[in-house]
Amino acid sequence: MTYVVRPMEMGDIPQVVAIEKEAFPDQWSPSPFKRELQHNRLSRYLVAEIREAFPKNQTNNPNKIAVDDRNRTWWYRLLSLCQRQQTPERETLVVGFVGIWLLLGEAHITTIAVHSSYRRQGIGELLLIAALELAVSRNETIATLEVRASNETAQGLYRKYGFGTVGIRPAYYPDREDALVMTAEGITTASYQARFQHLKKVYFQRWGAEQRHLSSPFSPSL
Repeated sequence: MTYVVRPMEMGDIPQVVAIEKEAFPDQWSPSPFKRELQHNRLSRYLVAEIREAFPKNQTNNPNKIAVDDRNRTWWYRLLSLCQRQQTPERETLVVGFVGIWLLLGEAHITTIAVHSSYRRQGIGELLLIAALELAVSRNETIATLEVRASNETAQGLYRKYGFGTVGIRPAYYPDREDALVMTAEGITTASYQARFQHLKKVYFQRWGAEQRHLSSPFSPSL
């Protein structure tokens, strides 16, 4: 299976809402994803999509269509289009998402969530990498986020990518738990980019460059 991070589309909303509800059951209310996609010029949402890889050689099976590398791109696009037309709520296709607000030099990561069946497979880290790639492509110099004070696993991931704790939001979550405010500064600098590129290399070596993809390069229009 191949995981691809790409911009969220309107047809992804039912699955994203389900993932959000599972990941944040105590959240105030579902996020207004439709409004965010259509009207909020500052927000960007990306999803992690799972795709079945076609065997390189299918000619031994007369019941399957042979698809060579040259046709693979258009074949995936056709397959994806057919899936979206036939099954608007594509079960198990979208497995995670990340939201980013772009605010005058700051990329604020509003949320990262992964479906419980696909956790501990590097999907959250891939979404974080994609969010930082997008921020850099927009020349944002700082990345910020909030994380539960008790979520040490997420904090460890963020620290790995240069985020440090700069404050606390008391009783920030519906259950009154505090949030830590974490910031990574100078994400466009040479020193940060050297660290970031090294971490990306290590990530793709671990999880397989053939099984993890970003819809990159991210353009300013995303």
